[in-house]
Formats: sequence, C-alpha cells, structure tokens
Amino acid sequence: MRVLVTAAIATALLSPAAAQAPQQPETKEVVIGTIPGVAPEYQDAARKAMKARQKVAACQKEATEQKVLPRDRTQFVLACIDKLKD
Repeated sequence: MRVLVTAAIATALLSPAAAQAPQQPETKEVVIGTIPGVAPEYQDAARKAMKARQKVAACQKEATEQKVLPRDRTQFVLACIDKLKD
C-alpha cells in the first residue's frame, strides 16, 4: 500500500504539469544617481553622509602616507577635513 502511495506522489510531483516555468524577478526602474537600498526621501541625506565618509577616508589615507603618529592623528584628520570644506 505504501509503495502505491509513494509512487502516486512521485508521479504527481515529477509530471510535466506539476513543473512550473521559472518566473523572472520583477525589475524596478533604476534612476541614475540614486543610491540602491535607500528610500527616495533619504537620498540627499545618504549622499551627504557618503561624501563625509569619503572625506574622512581621504584624510585617513593622507595621514597614513605622511606617517602621522597615532597621538596626532585625530588632530591631523580634523584639520584635513576643515581644509576640504573650503
């Protein structure tokens, strides 16, 4: 009895009617200049935060290249960021 039930289930699952065509994922229209994963109303704030992080990273890189001592690094980075604002 179990063999018949198992065979019936296997036949039903493996039949071409049970197989579904793969569905394509919905694609959203991407606007050039937007940051993916950020809601439209927060795009400006995200851009501003990204620019701030880039400034800090650039100043950190400059501090590393100039071999600034760890005790002076914070002061150097803050001064560098102030220079970039001008």
